[in-house]
Amino acid sequence: MRPMSGLQAMAVALLILIAGLVPTGSASDIATPAAKAKQSQEYSPYTAWELGYSGKGVSICIMDTGTDDSHPSLAGKWLGGVDVSKPDTPLTPRDGSFNADDTNGHGTTCAGIAMGTGAPDKKYQGTAPDARLVELRIGTIFGAAPGEGPSPVKLYDATLLGEKWALAHQDDKWSSGGGQYQGIDVLSLSWGIDVGGSADGSDPYSAGLDRLVDAGVIVVVAAGNDGPSNDGFTGLGSASNVITVGATDDRDTIERADDIIASYSSRGPRKDNGDDDPYNELKPDVSAPGTGITQAEFDRVGDGSGNGYGSRGSGTSYATPLVAGVVALMLEANRDLTPAIAKEVLRASAERRENATFYELDPFWNKDFGWGMVDAYEACRIVERITDMNAIDVGLQSFVDNLTSDGQGAVNVRLLAWNRYGDMDRVELRVDNGSWVKARPLSAQYCWTCQLQGISPGNHTIYTRSLAGNMSSLVTSFQFNVTSGGQPKAGIPGAVWGWAGGAATVVAGAASYIYLRKRQRAGKPAET
Repeated sequence: MRPMSGLQAMAVALLILIAGLVPTGSASDIATPAAKAKQSQEYSPYTAWELGYSGKGVSICIMDTGTDDSHPSLAGKWLGGVDVSKPDTPLTPRDGSFNADDTNGHGTTCAGIAMGTGAPDKKYQGTAPDARLVELRIGTIFGAAPGEGPSPVKLYDATLLGEKWALAHQDDKWSSGGGQYQGIDVLSLSWGIDVGGSADGSDPYSAGLDRLVDAGVIVVVAAGNDGPSNDGFTGLGSASNVITVGATDDRDTIERADDIIASYSSRGPRKDNGDDDPYNELKPDVSAPGTGITQAEFDRVGDGSGNGYGSRGSGTSYATPLVAGVVALMLEANRDLTPAIAKEVLRASAERRENATFYELDPFWNKDFGWGMVDAYEACRIVERITDMNAIDVGLQSFVDNLTSDGQGAVNVRLLAWNRYGDMDRVELRVDNGSWVKARPLSAQYCWTCQLQGISPGNHTIYTRSLAGNMSSLVTSFQFNVTSGGQPKAGIPGAVWGWAGGAATVVAGAASYIYLRKRQRAGKPAET
């Protein structure tokens, strides 16, 4: 995979039509609020922007075909850049001072999705409109990067050079931006390379990205557009340590209940690399809107300063920068965020979809959606609660699974908690600002329980964590409301389940991820 050409975009649209779906679109005026980044009638006040996060102080590197950063939506964002699609010459220096421009359009679209202000009317805003741009051009006017592919002889490979450049300049203090921005915080890469078959993350392209992650850059990569019959992933998207993103079709509504996996989005898992760690084969990590995108229009010859917004087609290419923008919001919420924890926060906060593909391995991961649809609000809330990154073990997991009530003020909480790589000492939960109390294990896999007494009517939040020694899982939360009759009920927009008569029930007209978990425990097979 490389950035989609016009023909590829039409091919994706044709696939959608063949699948019997309506290619309704996912313009940024829909996708950004649907990700719970921007405020909306559907999800406010539960959005990341309403928490006060817009990407301020964060730099996002768009590694692509360059950007028309003079476009009104991107004006004033450029910090530094390079064009490694061309040889190093005095006219195209590689010291970070070269503004590469965009003669293809793909990179401008991706930059707009990640950080566009939507100027002049702020309709097509990206997820992190106050983030700034580092421009890393690897693609040509035709899209493809010089030297990409499975050939054993690499006289000139722009993708590998781009990875090396990002690694070498990831701590640079940029002269633009008033000297207040340093390095590369997030790298967004809507690209894929054929390495001669399904990749297992050991190819040189994936290995280069893993080195970037090891150096502290949070790397977000497209899963690919090979659809449900794909054989794993190509190079880059297969890298073990990156955040791999699939695409959804939001069907042109901010409401998430009708969202489906895009027909073209590549499915998991990744090809096994034989390291005896099955979790790094579970890709994609999350999914986000990528269908029928409307975004900033580039100018092939001019500087794009007078351009507006137009259709850019569909692809995981466009879901990826949306997630990169969400990561920028998370970084603004907590500048100590590490790549490994950022990935785990996105997984933990995602809205679950469909049955688990390998329930015995993980009760949430699905081959189509990954851990679910990205949720900017919940991701930022989790990040806000982290006070010590060194105390977080990403192998430890803990989530509220279900609540029931006896109608007398007692609430029975069912939790799903486990350690991917070892044992746990205990699982704990607390209500609002109360004390932590221990849960007890049940016989069913992953399941723990605790009864909470004396819960007063009103809105409440349950927090939960699992612990092993001095290490903790992420603290996840669940909001609910107790009525005067003592019955708990889901308390946030988008929650699609409630309780009646002390038993969990599904609200009509929406799929419930809690209901899906109950189906799995009842012995119904997960999808394969």
